[in-house]
Amino acid sequence: MEQVTKEQKPILSGYQPLFVYGTLKDEEICKLLFEEEFTYYHATLQNYVLKKSSDYFFVTPLEESRVVGKVIFLSDKQLLIADKWEEVPFYTRKIVKVLLSERSIDAWAYVRDSFDGENADENKISSMDRLLLINEVKSFKDGL
Repeated sequence: MEQVTKEQKPILSGYQPLFVYGTLKDEEICKLLFEEEFTYYHATLQNYVLKKSSDYFFVTPLEESRVVGKVIFLSDKQLLIADKWEEVPFYTRKIVKVLLSERSIDAWAYVRDSFDGENADENKISSMDRLLLINEVKSFKDGL
C-alpha cells in the first residue's frame, strides 16, 4: 500500500474526512466496523459517477456527473480499517473535492479510475443481500 505523508492528509478537527457512497454509508455497518457511531454529513462528489461491479459499488471519474453520498470523520486507526475493508489497492484512496454544506472541502474517497461497470442505484449501499453483507462485515472484523 502506498504510504501517505502527513502533508497529504486533509485534516479537520483531528480526524480525516471520508466521502462514503456504498457500504460505509450504512450506519449499522460503520458501527460494526469501527465500533463507534458517527455523525453523517450529506455531501456531493462532482465529476464522478457511481458504478457497480459484482456486488460492490465504486466511483470513477466522469465529467458532468455527480455522486450523492455522505462524509464521516475517521481517526487514523479507523481509516486504516477502512483501507482494509475497501481492499486498497483494489480501490485507491485519494483526496477529492466534495461539496459539504455549500462549501467545498478536501476529503478522502475510495475510487477506481477508468473502470467499466454498470450504473448503480444511489439509494442502495450494495447489490448484496443485507444479511449476507452484515455477516461479511462481522467475519472481516473477526479477522482483524
